[in-house]
Amino acid sequence: MPELPEVHTQGENLDQAREMVRDAIELVLDERRTRGEAIPPTGWALVESVEIAA
Repeated sequence: MPELPEVHTQGENLDQAREMVRDAIELVLDERRTRGEAIPPTGWALVESVEIAA
């Protein structure tokens, strides 16, 4: 997955968040291509929040 700082999303659960991020990435890549912008090389970045009992 290219590193795209403008892609942020969330969901009710992890599966939904992953589905939402796929859609967001597709939209950003399409928009960048439309504007003639470069697509960053593939990198690796992942941020996930977890809940813990207080």
